[in-house]
Amino acid sequence: MKVGNPTLKVAKYNIASLYYIFKQKYYLSISYYHVKDAFFTQHYQSPENLQLINQIANIDLSKVFTIYLNVPFTIANKWYLTFTPSAFHEYYKTANWHNLSFKVSGWSTNITVNSQLVLSSEPRLTFITKAFAGTAQRQGILKTDGVWFVDAGLQLSMLKDKLNIGFYANDIFESATLHYGTHFMNQWSETQDCYNRGFSLTLTYKFSNYKEKNRKKVDTSRMGIDNL
Repeated sequence: MKVGNPTLKVAKYNIASLYYIFKQKYYLSISYYHVKDAFFTQHYQSPENLQLINQIANIDLSKVFTIYLNVPFTIANKWYLTFTPSAFHEYYKTANWHNLSFKVSGWSTNITVNSQLVLSSEPRLTFITKAFAGTAQRQGILKTDGVWFVDAGLQLSMLKDKLNIGFYANDIFESATLHYGTHFMNQWSETQDCYNRGFSLTLTYKFSNYKEKNRKKVDTSRMGIDNL
């Protein structure tokens, strides 16, 4: 059951960030968030009846430290890979949340790997994959299990790039189903999202009188995909 909160306070953010780009290609980001009166949704089991209340509420303090790295590279001008590992430490504290107090913290890590493999130059056929794996995360006393998934697809360009056909599959192994729950004192609940697997087919054709709009080209050479 969704419930409003007329006593919700404005969160006060203090953020410090550091960014570093090496050789116009490799990217490092470090950030620290200190948020007083942070607010987000946490499920709460009503003490009066069997109802799970969904309400946005403040907590006293939230602190999050994150580190993010982007590493692209190319193999034989055919295989374009980008590794994106990240890690973050979360801290949540409050003295009164539905008459409960808590102070919880923990580390989480994840990695994303994007891949574009050119199978054929003429016609251009590209095999695309995305893989993700992450450990358990938390938001206050709500905690999610670790999750992983693999997406894949094929892109075909023909007739001087006038005809483009794509076939894509998301969450091939049905492993991205998110499971999360609250296991704290008298609060005990578990939720599981539905499956995310899906398939799609796209077809795009540019007619002879079609004129591409004059757009400023984005420099992607530092990302290792200058030939795409």
